[in-house]
Amino acid sequence: MRKLIVWIPPLIIFLFPVLSPALEEFTDPLGEEPLAFERTVEMVILRRAEPARIRENLSLLNRTWGIFPSLQYLELSVPESDGELLFLRGRKDEVARAARIAEGMDRFYPPPPEPRPLAPIPLSHLRGTAMRPKLLSLAAASGLELAADQLLVFPPGPAGSLFFRGPAPEARQLRELTAELDQPRHGSWRDLAAAFTGAFRRDLSSSFLTVATYAASALLLL
Repeated sequence: MRKLIVWIPPLIIFLFPVLSPALEEFTDPLGEEPLAFERTVEMVILRRAEPARIRENLSLLNRTWGIFPSLQYLELSVPESDGELLFLRGRKDEVARAARIAEGMDRFYPPPPEPRPLAPIPLSHLRGTAMRPKLLSLAAASGLELAADQLLVFPPGPAGSLFFRGPAPEARQLRELTAELDQPRHGSWRDLAAAFTGAFRRDLSSSFLTVATYAASALLLL
């Protein structure tokens, strides 16, 4: 027993350099939370996916494999920005791993749809109800990407105006194409009849004024 007591102090002195790194890894010298469980926060900017969707995917991975046991989530939306924010809190290694997976998931989602403003298509001769099917037929025949829901007639009916819903460059191209089609010769028989009637009235009015002028002059000479 005495020999064992004699050998204990040298044994402790010998093993202390070996055990000290391991003890420092799990014990804070100030008696606070263990260093191995020190928490950190990292912000992930999501360009395509919603934070709730990424959070759901990370939670599913954690439930299946238990790779993020300490991970906590905080979603934050920034108005008028091109991305959503997802904050991750937990152990450094878990947070770093979850952030890499979240950024990889975000790249697999489709980009957000581009805004499609509504632009009026001015018409001089044809009505909106007559121009709309012509533009759709021309687009289908030429392979242009023009969907039926992109051309609107409002208010509905013959008196409605024509509107295009889509990007500004496409709206400019559509206006140029519409200008080529917006001619009386491309209208229906009703449009042609209305154009002919209008022209006849103008000619008759001008001719009547001419004849009336000559008649009045002749009466004054008599």
